[in-house]
Amino acid sequence: GWLLVNKGIIASLDITTYVDSYRMTPEVLYDVKRVTLSVGHACLAMLVFRSQLFSWLMKGLANIGQMAFTNYLVQSIICTLIFHGYGLGYYNQLRFHQLYYIVAGVWVFQIIFSAIWLRYFRFGPFEWAWRSLTYGKSQPMRLVN
Repeated sequence: GWLLVNKGIIASLDITTYVDSYRMTPEVLYDVKRVTLSVGHACLAMLVFRSQLFSWLMKGLANIGQMAFTNYLVQSIICTLIFHGYGLGYYNQLRFHQLYYIVAGVWVFQIIFSAIWLRYFRFGPFEWAWRSLTYGKSQPMRLVN
């Protein structure tokens, strides 16, 4: 596994070193470099996921995924309130580094909110509404102890 990561990333970085600039331009190998780098990143991601180093993060992302519809709507509402004129009106007012703080804050909020919500309920409120509408009757929402 780590060999593939190493080969994918190193090959993408060093491929232009071996290109004779009189015979072939490095731009010709751009697609090869891009593919090997993508394979290296995919292998690295798979190794990290399988290694359990970030199991707490994987659990948080799984909770967010279980409540994807709710989190999408909540994130849209939060960002609309931050950036739109009827909210704080920060659209086109913040620098890139400030936007990263907002993104991190929204994500931390969603990870915490999803973890707390899923302790007591089977799925998010909008997932429940969607499921109830799909089946034509109210679905059980609370977790059975």
